[in-house]
Amino acid sequence: MKSTRLILLVLLLGVAICFQLSAKPRPASGPEWQATEKTDSRGATYTQFTLPGRFVKRPHAEVSAPPSLAVNCEGTKGSRFSRVGFQGAALRVGANLKIDYVEPDEIRGMSYFPEVEAQYRLDDGKEERENWNPGQDKTSAFVPKDAIKKMLRARTVLITVKEDSAGEVEMQFDMPDATNLGQVCRLPVRKK
Repeated sequence: MKSTRLILLVLLLGVAICFQLSAKPRPASGPEWQATEKTDSRGATYTQFTLPGRFVKRPHAEVSAPPSLAVNCEGTKGSRFSRVGFQGAALRVGANLKIDYVEPDEIRGMSYFPEVEAQYRLDDGKEERENWNPGQDKTSAFVPKDAIKKMLRARTVLITVKEDSAGEVEMQFDMPDATNLGQVCRLPVRKK
């Protein structure tokens, strides 16, 4: 009788171990918006939301970090200079971007503005082309508010820019839930 119980116990234990080994592992959670509290040069505090992406077509220059989107938002009025809501957004590539100097239609022959040609595709939609302002370091570009609004409602975003003296750089961002970002920045986001 005791040997029968022992055999059954060993069999049950063996089945439990086999079941655990054959169980599918949980998929690792994807990238998330990381919120960081920052202070600007005037002393105003703001929240920076950062989302890492991945290179589909890498830059020729060596880069130490993956591409990222950064969205800055003012959550509360902290000083007389602060604004509530969206402040700005940037695409960080890490390699020098090709900057075109464009003459605006309204100011013929007087000055040229630096711009980065950007193409982006939301989910499986149509590719959109825009000119974005370059960052001071020339390895990033400012993303217009309307473009960020569209991106926050998508599931995937594919962005292509040109590297200085090289080819195209292509980046993909898998857009996670952005409810917190939407509330702080007062921007519409995709519903879960």
